[in-house]
Amino acid sequence: LLRERILVAFDRYLPETPELNSELVDREKLWIALHRDDPLAQKSAVSLDDLRFARLIGEQDPCLYLACRALFEHYNFEPLVVQKAVDMISAVAMVAGEFGSAFVPESVLSLKLPNVVYRPVHTDFECFIELHCAYRKNERSPLLRSLLGCIRSYRQNSLARS
Repeated sequence: LLRERILVAFDRYLPETPELNSELVDREKLWIALHRDDPLAQKSAVSLDDLRFARLIGEQDPCLYLACRALFEHYNFEPLVVQKAVDMISAVAMVAGEFGSAFVPESVLSLKLPNVVYRPVHTDFECFIELHCAYRKNERSPLLRSLLGCIRSYRQNSLARS
């Protein structure tokens, strides 16, 4: 993006830089990916108390740690991380292989792997994973203006639904 090879970047974790603007696209709820044989997979929803001793796959994306840190502190929850993944897709693949369970944003639910089920994480504390669109501050492209219009419309409709 800074090298001007792409017009925009979508990411869940975007550190602030003076050269870029960032707009919120969506706020996704937290889910847990479970192996279908995990006893928690029989539940329609999972609480953090349910996960207190669960083997978890961690470090797949910095946004999850940042978004969930306050949630974990609120519940005095220390995740039992037994494996580490480089990204969310790898984490869900590891769930399929019974290496543990993984926290994921709602959009990952479209990833269908054998033996993986997803359950919402229910808490009394709000925890969202934010998806942002970043672009160069000096960019004047009509395509960017149109895309930002679509993003703003989507966000407004999404907020109205929730």
